Amino acid sequence: MTQITGKKIKITDMMKTAMIGTLNGLKKYNLSIEKEHVIVKHNAHGKDDINIEFVLTIKKHDTIIINESGSDFYVTLGKVGEKADKAIRRMREKDKTTKRRKIKDNYEKEEFTEMDEEELYEAI
Repeated sequence: MTQITGKKIKITDMMKTAMIGTLNGLKKYNLSIEKEHVIVKHNAHGKDDINIEFVLTIKKHDTIIINESGSDFYVTLGKVGEKADKAIRRMREKDKTTKRRKIKDNYEKEEFTEMDEEELYEAI
Protein backbone atom coordinates (compact mmCIF):
# COMPACT_ATOMS: atom_id res chain seq x y z
CA MET A 1 0.00 0.00 0.00
CA THR A 2 1.48 3.31 -1.09
CA GLN A 3 0.57 6.55 0.61
CA ILE A 4 1.76 9.88 -0.79
CA THR A 5 1.50 13.07 1.26
CA GLY A 6 2.34 16.60 0.17
CA LYS A 7 2.94 19.33 2.73
CA LYS A 8 2.86 22.88 1.39
CA ILE A 9 3.13 21.48 -2.14
CA LYS A 10 0.66 20.18 -4.71
CA ILE A 11 1.52 16.68 -5.90
CA THR A 12 0.96 16.38 -9.66
CA ASP A 13 0.23 13.16 -11.54
CA MET A 14 3.74 13.18 -13.02
CA MET A 15 5.23 13.44 -9.54
CA LYS A 16 3.06 10.54 -8.32
CA THR A 17 4.08 8.42 -11.30
CA ALA A 18 7.76 9.13 -10.65
CA MET A 19 7.46 8.28 -6.94
CA ILE A 20 5.57 5.04 -7.62
CA GLY A 21 8.15 4.10 -10.25
CA THR A 22 10.95 4.65 -7.74
CA LEU A 23 9.16 2.52 -5.14
CA ASN A 24 8.48 -0.23 -7.68
CA GLY A 25 12.22 -0.39 -8.35
CA LEU A 26 12.69 -1.53 -4.74
CA LYS A 27 10.50 -4.60 -5.24
CA LYS A 28 13.30 -6.42 -7.06
CA TYR A 29 14.69 -7.47 -3.69
CA ASN A 30 11.58 -9.56 -2.90
CA LEU A 31 11.21 -8.25 0.63
CA SER A 32 7.72 -8.00 2.05
CA ILE A 33 7.21 -4.24 2.10
CA GLU A 34 3.98 -3.83 4.06
CA LYS A 35 3.61 -0.07 3.88
CA GLU A 36 5.17 2.66 1.75
CA HIS A 37 4.71 6.28 2.74
CA VAL A 38 6.23 9.15 0.79
CA ILE A 39 6.17 12.63 2.33
CA VAL A 40 7.06 15.60 0.13
CA LYS A 41 7.56 18.97 1.85
CA HIS A 42 8.19 22.38 0.38
CA ASN A 43 10.32 24.70 2.49
CA ALA A 44 9.46 28.36 1.93
CA HIS A 45 12.90 29.53 2.98
CA GLY A 46 16.36 28.08 2.73
CA LYS A 47 18.49 26.87 -0.11
CA ASP A 48 16.96 23.37 -0.31
CA ASP A 49 13.35 23.87 -1.32
CA ILE A 50 12.13 20.25 -1.57
CA ASN A 51 12.37 17.60 1.15
CA ILE A 52 11.40 14.01 0.27
CA GLU A 53 11.06 11.31 2.90
CA PHE A 54 10.46 7.59 2.29
CA VAL A 55 9.05 5.56 5.18
CA LEU A 56 9.17 1.84 4.37
CA THR A 57 7.72 -0.72 6.76
CA ILE A 58 9.18 -4.14 6.01
CA LYS A 59 7.80 -7.37 7.43
CA LYS A 60 10.06 -8.97 10.11
CA HIS A 61 12.40 -5.95 9.98
CA ASP A 62 12.62 -2.42 11.29
CA THR A 63 11.06 0.54 9.53
CA ILE A 64 13.42 2.31 7.14
CA ILE A 65 13.24 6.11 6.97
CA ILE A 66 15.17 7.87 4.21
CA ASN A 67 15.31 11.64 3.96
CA GLU A 68 16.81 13.91 1.29
CA SER A 69 16.58 17.61 0.49
CA GLY A 70 17.30 19.44 -2.73
CA SER A 71 16.22 22.21 -5.05
CA ASP A 72 14.90 19.97 -7.87
CA PHE A 73 12.16 17.43 -7.15
CA TYR A 74 13.23 14.74 -9.64
CA VAL A 75 16.93 14.91 -8.74
CA THR A 76 16.05 14.67 -5.05
CA LEU A 77 13.71 11.75 -5.76
CA GLY A 78 16.55 9.96 -7.56
CA LYS A 79 18.85 10.44 -4.58
CA VAL A 80 16.21 9.13 -2.17
CA GLY A 81 15.68 6.13 -4.45
CA GLU A 82 19.41 5.37 -4.46
CA LYS A 83 19.59 5.60 -0.67
CA ALA A 84 16.55 3.34 -0.28
CA ASP A 85 18.03 0.83 -2.72
CA LYS A 86 21.28 0.79 -0.77
CA ALA A 87 19.54 0.40 2.61
CA ILE A 88 17.36 -2.48 1.40
CA ARG A 89 20.31 -4.16 -0.31
CA ARG A 90 22.28 -4.02 2.96
CA MET A 91 19.32 -5.45 4.86
CA ARG A 92 19.01 -8.31 2.39
CA GLU A 93 22.74 -9.10 2.48
CA LYS A 94 22.62 -9.10 6.27
CA ASP A 95 19.80 -11.68 6.13
CA LYS A 96 21.80 -13.88 3.73
CA THR A 97 24.87 -13.75 5.98
CA THR A 98 22.80 -14.70 9.02
CA LYS A 99 21.27 -17.66 7.18
CA ARG A 100 24.71 -18.83 6.03
CA ARG A 101 26.01 -18.69 9.60
CA LYS A 102 23.07 -20.75 10.86
CA ILE A 103 23.65 -23.38 8.19
CA LYS A 104 27.39 -23.46 8.94
CA ASP A 105 26.77 -23.77 12.69
CA ASN A 106 24.32 -26.63 12.17
CA TYR A 107 26.78 -28.37 9.86
CA GLU A 108 29.59 -28.09 12.41
CA LYS A 109 27.38 -29.53 15.18
CA GLU A 110 26.71 -32.73 13.25
CA GLU A 111 29.05 -35.58 14.01
CA PHE A 112 30.37 -37.72 11.24
CA THR A 113 31.86 -41.15 11.64
CA GLU A 114 34.37 -42.69 9.34
CA MET A 115 33.31 -45.76 7.43
CA ASP A 116 35.43 -48.33 5.79
CA GLU A 117 34.64 -49.55 2.28
CA GLU A 118 32.45 -52.47 3.42
CA GLU A 119 30.24 -50.28 5.59
CA LEU A 120 29.99 -47.74 2.77
CA TYR A 121 28.78 -50.38 0.30
CA GLU A 122 26.31 -51.72 2.88
CA ALA A 123 24.92 -48.21 3.40
CA ILE A 124 24.29 -47.83 -0.32
